[in-house]
Amino acid sequence: MNNLKIQRENLDRKGNIIGAIIFGSLSVIAISMAIIEWQSGIPSVIFAALFFVLNKLFFKKFILKIITTLALIVLTSFIFDFSTMMCIANCLLLSCAYFFVWIIKKLRIKTTDDIFEINSHFIKCLSTKSSDYKGYVLNPSAYLKTFPLKQVKSVTIKKKFLQFTFENETITPRELTHQEVLGIYEFVRNKFPQLTA
Repeated sequence: MNNLKIQRENLDRKGNIIGAIIFGSLSVIAISMAIIEWQSGIPSVIFAALFFVLNKLFFKKFILKIITTLALIVLTSFIFDFSTMMCIANCLLLSCAYFFVWIIKKLRIKTTDDIFEINSHFIKCLSTKSSDYKGYVLNPSAYLKTFPLKQVKSVTIKKKFLQFTFENETITPRELTHQEVLGIYEFVRNKFPQLTA
């Protein structure tokens, strides 16, 4: 067998929980604003609902939905006396409820994600640069990168971490346990001994 693959369940769970907290908080703020500032709050609830109806039934292009909703808000503000800017701001905040519900549904689905793979052609692993930390926390699966095996100069273990050295950089795959690191190193030593020499 010249292939080794390691997977994790629900890799994006932490990021989804953070997203749910952020969008949930913004939804609570939007609902509070709609109650406190009810003159522009009631129309904003109606227009936010209208936006989602347009999203489901009519326009395919996102920009058309936004333009239609904004045009209706401005026209209606001339007929009824409410703050256009307050209504638009609250509509934007209320749209967070849609994302909150979407993330909660996502959290209920079990997923299995690749975190590492090596074969005679490539290495695939979760790899980040130091400045990518926030993005990685929110969406780790977006950092699954593929590197050609023929470009690898050496494979080493440093401080319990696996390191692949290339011509101009060294990558350290993320999310691997110490046992997995040892297993991968042993696999590389057996299958590609020139990389561990």
